[in-house]
Amino acid sequence: MLSWDQWKRACLIHARSNRFKEKVEKASDLIMSVLIKSSNPAIAFSTGKDSTVVYHLVKDIAPDIDVFHNDHDFMLKESRDYLYRIGGVKIIRYEDHHCEWFVTNPGKSDSTDYDTVFLGLRGEENSYRKTYLRVNGLYHYTGKYEQYSCSPIGWWAIQDVWSYIFSTGRDYNKAYEIMNNNDIPPHRQRIGPFANKLAMQYGQVAILKQCFPDDYNRFMKKFPKAKQYV
Repeated sequence: MLSWDQWKRACLIHARSNRFKEKVEKASDLIMSVLIKSSNPAIAFSTGKDSTVVYHLVKDIAPDIDVFHNDHDFMLKESRDYLYRIGGVKIIRYEDHHCEWFVTNPGKSDSTDYDTVFLGLRGEENSYRKTYLRVNGLYHYTGKYEQYSCSPIGWWAIQDVWSYIFSTGRDYNKAYEIMNNNDIPPHRQRIGPFANKLAMQYGQVAILKQCFPDDYNRFMKKFPKAKQYV
């Protein structure tokens, strides 16, 4: 596996390719076209690499756009530090069921009136998201949330994501460096809710234990049932 510096150098080389530049241009064009149609848009920011790219792509065009983060109760220290470094992010809380024993923000429901939300959702991440984007496209209306959803980097590869971050000199969540230094390959380096049911089935709790032992122990103290996934 490549070291972090080797991975960065490879991505910087990729960033010079015409194919990558075309992807950035197409994403920016989509964002511009969606912003024109929207009256109250916002960016959903998870502190992950994908939402970091979307954050900057959109902010470069619409610097005053709202940004929100859904607090899932448990968060890596590195993620919280990054959230504070970004600044100006609205924290929202609503009840979300990740699995039968992990319900975040029970009884809470912070409402928003955004008509369009920009997401860092990519089809390469898993088969569900790939199918979702193929069926719905990069820009569509979601009845569940009664708003439009735009995924401008939906068909980017992971190297495209990091090529954008490195080549533009953007700040990013340092948890990725920790995972890389623990030999977790890029496609398994995930930032998100600790007990997302699908992620747990792919070993996310084991990665949490290996790379972030303090956060792992804190999580297990409250949710000992998660130990079955280690």
